[in-house]
Amino acid sequence: MNNFQHGDNVKINSRVYSYKWEGWKELWDKYEHHNLIVDRVIDFTDADNGKCLVIVGYPYAHCNKFVVRADYLDNLSRF
Repeated sequence: MNNFQHGDNVKINSRVYSYKWEGWKELWDKYEHHNLIVDRVIDFTDADNGKCLVIVGYPYAHCNKFVVRADYLDNLSRF
């Protein structure tokens, strides 16, 4: 289930960097543990084995965006 909305403050959970999945290094080089803003959510969870993807970026650099799986993010806006 998606709990992200446009404008939410998120941070990549530090545990995901230990998984070493394909593309982890690029994600680390780009964002490390910085605060990010949700640009939009692509929710495929209603499809067979679908995932929820979140487009994130720095609030001051709109052209610097990256797709991250929703389960890799911690939502800092909803505590």
